[in-house]
Amino acid sequence: MSVGERLRQARKVRGLSQVTLGDAIGISFQQVQKYERGSNRVSASKLAEAALYLGVPIQYFFSEISQLLAGEAGAADPLVTELASDSRAIALLTAWRRLSPARRSLIADMINATVQDDL
Repeated sequence: MSVGERLRQARKVRGLSQVTLGDAIGISFQQVQKYERGSNRVSASKLAEAALYLGVPIQYFFSEISQLLAGEAGAADPLVTELASDSRAIALLTAWRRLSPARRSLIADMINATVQDDL
């Protein structure tokens, strides 16, 4: 997946328009369109600004990240690959990062209890 496609995915998961993202990182919505379509390359500084605004690590934008996450045998962790390709998982993880430790603990306990009930 290209950097532009990942940028679009992250923007849409957060419910942001191209105008909102452009305003946040100091570019026009037309430039955001060009980045997302792959017509123009995104500079490192603008990509870093977008990552900060969208709350994603800079590595999120590179499909090659699975190679960096590969284990000694060279195979990417299937869980990491699955989570990285699921926009709902990215949205949940982004929200999770904003929770206090107490809320994280409560939610983790609820999820674990739910999973146990389903077994």
